[in-house]
This record gives sequence, structure tokens and C-alpha cells, in this order.
Amino acid sequence: MTTSRVIASWFALVLCLAGFGCHSAEEIERGSSELSTDPAGQKPSVLDNPMHTKHLAGTTPLECTSCHQIQAASFDAPKAAVCVGCHQDNKVALHADAVDCKTCHVFTAGKAKSPIACQQCHEQPQGDTFAIAAHAKVDCRNCHVPHGEPRLAVRNCLDCHDDHQQNHGKAGLGTIERCSQCHTPHSKSLEAVTRCQGCHQEKLVRAVFRGHDKCDTCHQGDARSAPTKPLACVQCHKARITLAASAVPSHAVCKNCHAPHDPRGTAVQSCRRCHSELTPKHPAPTKGGSCLGCHTAHPKSKETVALACTSCHRQARADDMLHAPKKVECVQCHRPHEFNAPSCQSCHERQTAQTMSASGHKVCSACHTTPHTPKVTAGACATCHVAEYESANPGHKACASCHQPHSGKRLPTARCSSCHKEKLAMIHGRIDGGCATCHRPHGPRGKARPPTCKSCHKKNDLPSLHAVEAHNSCSTCHEGHRMPELNRATCIGSCHADRVDHEPVAKTCVGCHPFGASR
Repeated sequence: MTTSRVIASWFALVLCLAGFGCHSAEEIERGSSELSTDPAGQKPSVLDNPMHTKHLAGTTPLECTSCHQIQAASFDAPKAAVCVGCHQDNKVALHADAVDCKTCHVFTAGKAKSPIACQQCHEQPQGDTFAIAAHAKVDCRNCHVPHGEPRLAVRNCLDCHDDHQQNHGKAGLGTIERCSQCHTPHSKSLEAVTRCQGCHQEKLVRAVFRGHDKCDTCHQGDARSAPTKPLACVQCHKARITLAASAVPSHAVCKNCHAPHDPRGTAVQSCRRCHSELTPKHPAPTKGGSCLGCHTAHPKSKETVALACTSCHRQARADDMLHAPKKVECVQCHRPHEFNAPSCQSCHERQTAQTMSASGHKVCSACHTTPHTPKVTAGACATCHVAEYESANPGHKACASCHQPHSGKRLPTARCSSCHKEKLAMIHGRIDGGCATCHRPHGPRGKARPPTCKSCHKKNDLPSLHAVEAHNSCSTCHEGHRMPELNRATCIGSCHADRVDHEPVAKTCVGCHPFGASR
């Protein structure tokens, strides 16, 4: 027979003798109506509870009636005052104002394996008190005094955690104070990470973002050590290519450019820290700003040092196509980090010297519209030399065919015979004064129209039939650069059609009707 059954039988006998009616051993095993009895005996007995065992079968066994008021129709659990009657030393209780003794000291069957059952309440949050996660399996009395003052007597953390390092936190504090800077007594140890901001708020403002959302991503430590030195950035960013890292060793050290707790906001300032002599104003902030606008900190290729100018300036397909047709690279005119284009003279010294003799040609952009499309546009000369252009014959409107564009002087090769070579061998081709005697290449100076023949060939000086009045119009027979055809058709076709039958076998009229000087 079990101890509980012996006690129950003894308890039933007392009740019967006292006149309170009889309870079977099975009923006393139940102790109250809280638990029903399973016929197969599968339910735990209230008398098997450690607290009942201690009171009924301990060093000083008690009568059931010492705690319970037993009536024929009722069987009540004792009040707190009954407990204090015996336990005067425990009158001061940790939860005396809030709960009954039996809340912590559980007598109910199957509810507790320990006389103190804190977890039956504290496994869930209780008001402002968090649920107990850490130390849940440790005797609460290691730190908490259930009955007495002070109510909290926290043990030194290292009494239990002697294999944990303590090298984090503010210096000068005691062990408990240093530990509690990161750890709360009943929170999981990993939750300590969420408390970093308590001390490091100024570092977390810019340090936490997607990918860097937890301190221990970089500051790692195991369960027994404080966070170590941060992991090297390459542990996560192995695939990152860094600008010119092989040529500039300082670029290969991440924190030379990135502040560990503000990695996204300090790179440009870092450039200036090393390159203080450079003050680029290009490109504009909307295009990436100085430094990073052209130099990608982490390019796709190790060979990339600066972006192509045409990645922003898309007027051309490549950097050597804007100053066509010479295939001039952008950097030949725009020095990196300065960007203001130099004067044209830096490359075009000869042309610049030529303009010194032509004051109107000293400003390059007056004829060359833009540096990136420097080819002179059609009619550029006409914008200034209006009279000359408008007075030029159609074949003379290409000014540069006769004039040096930069000095404006006539080219040494620019002679009338360069284009009108056949006329040089004709009549008037070698007269004194040359072609300009009758012609001008363009105005406003010179003869707008060729003068009349009579300006040189006076009528009274002309021989023979030239003196006839009907022969006064020279152009009837002559061209400016060609002698008349001395044949019959010349005379008959233009004027003397009525003489078609006159001496029909004669090949020329001038044989009989001379125009030249008599011999």
C-alpha cells in the first residue's frame, strides 16, 4: 500500500471519529472536488503533491484539520492567515500584496514538481513584467528572496557564467552593472543585441539600413564572449570591385573611404581628405556630384577608372567623336578636374597667329559655331562680309577657295588663271592690269561690270570698216575673250542676210571688206 493511501486511510478514520462523516480513501486522495478520480487510477493524487507530502509526512506531520476546515458538505482550501499561523518567519512575502500563498506554493495534484512554482505565472508576461525566458529552469531563489528583505539579492553573474568574458560595457562598473548594460535577467541572451543603441545611439543613426540592420552582422561574438573586432568588409562584400585598388593600395582598405557606422554618407568627403588639391565642380549634384559622378567607387570592371564622358554627354557615340574630324579625345581639351575648355590657341597655334592680321577673325566662335562641331557652316563669311558675299559671282561665293580663312588674305595660288586658265591664252588674257581691268572677284571695290570696249578701243583709232556707224556695237561680232570667227556666216548671219547670194563661193567677207589696218 502506498504512503498516500496509508495517509488517506488514517485521515478518513479521524474524520469519522470526529463526527464529520466518512470519506473513503479515494475521496481523501482527491482532497477536494478539484480533480475527478479516474477509475483506472490514471489521474495524479492531490496527496502526491510535494507540499502535501511535506506537511503530512515530513519531520513534523500535521493533521489535515490543522489547515483545512472540514465540513460534511464542504472541504475548503486554507486561507493565507492559516499559513502565516505556522510560518511567522515568512509573513513578509515577495507577492504578499498581490497573491495568496497557494499561488506560489502549489498543493494541487500534478501542478508542480517544486514547492515554488514561479513559472506557472511568469512563463507569460505579467503586467509590466516580461515573461521569463532566460533562467527559466534556474531556482528563482538564487536572486529573488521570497520572504524577507531585501527582496532582490542578485548573485554575481560570474558565479554561474564563469566561462564568459566581461570585456564590454563601461569601465568602472561592477560585474552585475556591466552585464545588465546589455542583458536583462530574464530575456534571451541574443536579445542583448537589440540594446546596443542604449550606449551607441549616435553610431546607429546612420549605421543601420538594409543589409546592415543588426549590429552583430559585423560585431560578432559567441555566447561566451563580448563582440569582437568588426568583421572585414570583404567577408560580405567579396564580389565588390574597388576603384583602382591595385594601383592605389589605400583604396583597397574600405574604412579609408567608408566610416564603419556611416558607410553610405562619407565616401565623397573621404575623396577630399586625400585629394584636397582637387576642387572639381563637375558634374552637377544631379548627375552624381563631383568625384563619384565620374569615378564609380565600385565599378563593374577593374580596368574602369573614370566613366566615359559620353555616358552623360550623349551628343556623340564615343569620347573621340565630338571634335570631328580629328578624333580628338575630350580630355585633350577638358583637363580632368578642371573641365573649363582651354583656348583654341593651345592646339591651333598657327591658325591663331594668322588671325592676328584680321581683327575680325580673332574670335574663333564667330565662324566656328561650337567647339564640339567646329566645322565652318555654309555662309559663315557672309555673316560679316555681307557686301562681298552678295556681290560675288556664283562661282566666287566659296570664299575659302581664294582667301586664307584665318588671315583673310588672298591665297598665293588664288589667281584668275587658276580657274580661268583657258581665257589666259585668249585675247585680253595678258593685257596690262590683268583681269581686274575689266572684272572684279567681288564687291564692293572694283568694277561691278566689265567696261565697254570703247573705254580702251577709241572709235577713231579703229581701222577700216570699224569706223562704219553700223559697226559701233562691238558685241555684235566680238566676245570679250575671243576674236570673231572670220567666216562668211559671221557677217551674213548677224547683219547682212541680204547678201547671202553675194559672192557665194567666197569663204570670208573680210577678204574684200577689211576691218584690220591696211597693209
